[in-house]
Amino acid sequence: MQNELLAKYPKANVRAYAVWFNMFPGDARSKWPPNLLTDARVIHRWDEPKAVGLWYAPHTASIHGELAPGSQ
Repeated sequence: MQNELLAKYPKANVRAYAVWFNMFPGDARSKWPPNLLTDARVIHRWDEPKAVGLWYAPHTASIHGELAPGSQ
């Protein structure tokens, strides 16, 4: 996203949302990589209860046919 979208269109009026959460042992909010997505249009959120993933998981089956090849 940083290189393929935001850097190519620096004046685009868009927002990108990065949702971070614990997934693997050792993940923690304190280890959040602040230099990973530095564009000012990126809004970072920490999702401790993984609410975003819990919402998306049951909804992705309905869009699988619309995803780009290799993105499933």
